[in-house]
Amino acid sequence: MKSSVEYYPDYETIALPDQYLTIEIPSWDAVAQPTLETVLEQYKSIAHVNTDVLTDDMVAALEIPNINSVSQLTQYAIDYFQKNSRQRKFYNEILPFLMAYYAEAAEVVINSEEKEAYFDQYYDQLNQFAEEEEMDLETYGAQILNLAEPVMQGIEERAEEDFIFHLIARKRYDEQGLKLDEEAYENFIHQNVLHQHADEIEIRDRLPYVKFKQMMPEMLFTQNLYDFFTEKIRFVKQGEA
Repeated sequence: MKSSVEYYPDYETIALPDQYLTIEIPSWDAVAQPTLETVLEQYKSIAHVNTDVLTDDMVAALEIPNINSVSQLTQYAIDYFQKNSRQRKFYNEILPFLMAYYAEAAEVVINSEEKEAYFDQYYDQLNQFAEEEEMDLETYGAQILNLAEPVMQGIEERAEEDFIFHLIARKRYDEQGLKLDEEAYENFIHQNVLHQHADEIEIRDRLPYVKFKQMMPEMLFTQNLYDFFTEKIRFVKQGEA
């Protein structure tokens, strides 16, 4: 008997604690300032002038695509900060919370051999990541995954959560009537080339068909969670949260 999911909560019903949906900032001016300073220094090095004030003419002279003024540059810096901050918040905090939540709330029937095989693959992948960072697994868990002591117990708990998340993602994928055949793979490649302007050879190399079959349900589920929860993130000035 294969592992199966009897019940899992709809992510739209999960109420995240406010801390997961709040990012504090000093001010929007402070957020944009490093970018403005970098552009000013770039202009000064090219024009060989000494000034502390960035003007619209200076920005326009640098011919930055779609940016011709200080206000446009400021908005670009803010938008870039928001995008990156939401991404870090999701992967560092929100997704781990959701995976732990699903592991606790879902009702699953687990095949021990299937779980053991998944755990072996999970640990092999983590060891590979640790080697790339020139760390042992425990150090990687503490410094990169931000796991508290005992770290190895935390890694085992993460593996359990990841396995259940994997099962839920596959069930959702099947419930939506989606396929993992070669036609679905070719359509995935086509959509990325067409809409994301991705390089076809690079996509096929990074995600060959065998990995597509293994990873696509989780990729899609994670993207659904990302789209839903990152839109709820608020940026608040420090002291005003």
